[in-house]
Formats: sequence, structure tokens, C-alpha cells
Amino acid sequence: MKVIRITEQTIELAGDAPEFANLARAIKKSKFNTQSLISLEGEAHQSIELICTATNTAISLTNGLKIEFTEATKNNLYSLISMPSDTPKGSVFTLSPCDHSELFSHDSIGIVLNVT
Repeated sequence: MKVIRITEQTIELAGDAPEFANLARAIKKSKFNTQSLISLEGEAHQSIELICTATNTAISLTNGLKIEFTEATKNNLYSLISMPSDTPKGSVFTLSPCDHSELFSHDSIGIVLNVT
């Protein structure tokens, strides 16, 4: 999985379906007050930081790519990111805070998952 584009409002990741499924599983398995890292291809030491918090569900670019979520929202986030291994290449999935306002905080950016 790698970052292919960053704007002020979204980050676009490219990867195959199993990579996105692994990201979703890592979110689902997270426990309260824990952090974990998912490595990305490309620049050295680039990763996605997963943080299970008490109060916030957001995607941000503060000091790197962070996905924060609560115990209550991690299953919803899992279902939005996970995909079957036979998802066709070229499929694009967009998680927009506007479309999922009940899930993401108002300061969250969106994420685009581009299956390669």
C-alpha cells in the first residue's frame, strides 16, 4: 500500500484488496489506548498510525497519516475499509467525512482507497 496523492481534504492510498483488508483487520483488533503502525511503500519510515482513543474518530495528516477511532466506531470503520480479495483492480472507494458525519469528527479528512 502506498500514498499516491495528498490534498488538504483527502489522502489517496493505492493497494491491493488484501492490503486494505489487513488495514481493516488491524483497526478491528485494536484495543482502547493502543497505537500500531502499518508500513507504507515509498519513502522511508512512512506509515499509517492507528490509534484507538476514547473520544475521536478522524483521519488526519498531523505528523504523518493517522487514523484515530474509538472502541464504539472501530467496527464501522472496519466495514468501510475491508474488501474481499477478489475486488476488481481499478475499484475506488471514498470515505468522506461529509458522507459519514455520524462516524468522523468535523476536522477529519477523507480517504480514497484505490485498488491496484
